[in-house]
Amino acid sequence: MAILQHCRFHPLLCFALGFFVIGSTSAQDNTSSLRITGNEFSVVMFDDVTQLDLIQAALGGLGDDNESTGSSDGVLGNLTDLISDTCLQDTALFLTDLLEYKKYALQMRASSARPIDLVDLEFTHRGVFYGDFELCDGVKVGRYSSAPIDADPRVMNVPVVGSELLFGVCCPQSCNDNELTQIVTELIKEFGRSEAVWFSSTSQVPWNAGVIISFFLIGLFLALVVAGTFYDLNVFGRWYIQDGEIASSPKPNVENGTATTEGALGDEKESTGGIELEGAVNDISGRNVVTRRAERGRSSKALLAFSLATNAPAVLSLKRPESSMGALDGIRVLSMIWIIWHHVKVMLEFTLENRKYFTEKSMRRIMLRLSTEGHLGVDSFFVLSALLVTYLTLCKIRSNGGRIRWWRFYLNRYLRLTPVYAFCIIMYVSFSHWLGRGYLKNRSYDYEASRCRQYVWSNLLYINNCIPDPFVLSACLGWTWYLADDMQMFVVTPLFFYFLSRAGKEKIGVGIVIGVAVVSMFITMACAAFFGQPLGNAYQPYNHIYQPGVEYLIYSNVLTRIQSYMVGVFCGYILYKYKGHPVKIPKAWNTVGWSLSITVAFICVFALGFSSYENPLPAWFAAAWHGCHRFLFSCTVGWIAFACVTGNGGPIGKFLSWEVWLPLSRVSYCVYLFHPVVMLHYVLTSNDQLHWNTYTSVYMFLSFFVATYTVSLAVSLLVEVPLLKMTKLLLDQRPRTQ
Repeated sequence: MAILQHCRFHPLLCFALGFFVIGSTSAQDNTSSLRITGNEFSVVMFDDVTQLDLIQAALGGLGDDNESTGSSDGVLGNLTDLISDTCLQDTALFLTDLLEYKKYALQMRASSARPIDLVDLEFTHRGVFYGDFELCDGVKVGRYSSAPIDADPRVMNVPVVGSELLFGVCCPQSCNDNELTQIVTELIKEFGRSEAVWFSSTSQVPWNAGVIISFFLIGLFLALVVAGTFYDLNVFGRWYIQDGEIASSPKPNVENGTATTEGALGDEKESTGGIELEGAVNDISGRNVVTRRAERGRSSKALLAFSLATNAPAVLSLKRPESSMGALDGIRVLSMIWIIWHHVKVMLEFTLENRKYFTEKSMRRIMLRLSTEGHLGVDSFFVLSALLVTYLTLCKIRSNGGRIRWWRFYLNRYLRLTPVYAFCIIMYVSFSHWLGRGYLKNRSYDYEASRCRQYVWSNLLYINNCIPDPFVLSACLGWTWYLADDMQMFVVTPLFFYFLSRAGKEKIGVGIVIGVAVVSMFITMACAAFFGQPLGNAYQPYNHIYQPGVEYLIYSNVLTRIQSYMVGVFCGYILYKYKGHPVKIPKAWNTVGWSLSITVAFICVFALGFSSYENPLPAWFAAAWHGCHRFLFSCTVGWIAFACVTGNGGPIGKFLSWEVWLPLSRVSYCVYLFHPVVMLHYVLTSNDQLHWNTYTSVYMFLSFFVATYTVSLAVSLLVEVPLLKMTKLLLDQRPRTQ
């Protein structure tokens, strides 16, 4: 009988012998083995070890009265020089009390993850096995009369072929992670094995410099918002005389003085102009209104930049500026929703209890195909970002007679993106790390924090897509590779504007744009062919050169993604050329354009879902697909943007120009930055596994959608919009007005 059937006691010991013996090269006569090759598990487990053997190995033998507390012959007795006395005593006490079925010991056992059937492991591909976190955490001295020790949930990390298995176990709190690792390692050696097993803590992160800084920043911005709002309402508010007293009335409309600027993810930002009231006026009811007028110096404007009374109506307003391209708001929001849907799948996949079914048996479902291909939403952002930058810059060059201050062009972009970006990094590695507890939280955040401390400079310089090497998305905040790509493409756009803005050289500029896109496609195809990048449901590498991580060289490389950006540059140039002139596309050609774009988009999203799980696609087709499908999808986005902005979108254009998209569009940058933070915090502090089905995905998506936009709106009003106004104030060279 296998040890998983023998072990009825603490899983810490059962797993140590029954499940930690992984990756052995041979099985002895007294063992039974089950090997699953490839990407699955290779496990050898003992067959002749009983529960009493485990206790004896740990304690060094039991007396007739079962009151042994360890001896020099046992594992615990041999570790007296390496393990603290408190840890040894608590561990020995727990084991002996477990044999006597004492309540607290049984509670610790019940709160640990159960041993599993290896057949179950083969068909589920589970990687995480949670215990009952709260049940273990409830074993504390004083809470139960039979609890002489404090217990603490821990995570046992068991290496397997190319991955890890994670188990939630309940251990004596007096033992640190290194001591538990040492005990289990020595226990394994008692049975002739040597395996690498390690523990990670779930304890609350102590107050450190990062946590203090994050709380200071939150408090500082909150204080500025309160001060700015109070100053705005009391200095620039309106009063009317009622019964001999001054009472407040609603503030005047703040929608005057809107300005449009390009930003991250191609978002347009509205910033309200100053409110200046002079003299006494009458309101709608005819009552005398007493107004106050104060100096509007830089210090006053700086404080008013934090006013919630002004910023909230501006962000949440459904009034669209006349100069904006309405359909782009809908495209931007839908692309962001698509990315969130994609990341719901990515984030939850690791902790699903029916992981194999999720990844292999249901990928042809429409909802999952949409989720799987949600990364194409990033290409939509590249197109929109390039389109707006190109259109607005070319218009500005034309209005200024060909002159533009390029230093301000770059500085405005950097100051627009970086402060909120830095705030997100601090919140992620410090505040989120401190907030909440969970089996997976510390081991993940500790790694992220160490990477951010080492490579945060690359994020702030927007070169994190290639530091420390091109085989990572980003060393710090992996999803921010997009910002690095977008900034690097933004830096080189003036080279294209030089030709596109000059009469007689436009054709050269268009040729360069098309040429860069074609070269980018060939580079992508060459990389995919050389490394044997897999494709389709079979997902089998095409040569021996391929190794995990190579896909990131293709996915996040600016040379392979600039093809989508060039589509946006081309569309922005076409819109610039047609500025002020109606574009009437013949109905037949308009129908062809829409039909072709919808067909191409459908192929890019759903075609791979019909590929075989057994027979890989041809290598030449895989290389061609990797090289071209992003460009083709970007062309469909470009067509939709052009057709809708020029009045040829029909009902689709009206839908994308719906005013409801406006508030959601204005917070797109914060949503992109913070939606993985919200998701990861849930996943890492969730102490139970999900069983996937369609309803689970929908409910989780809706939850993340609401939570993400709520957090993003708060960050936008607290940090993004005020700092955007401060940036404009800093770069404003106009004379001061009173």
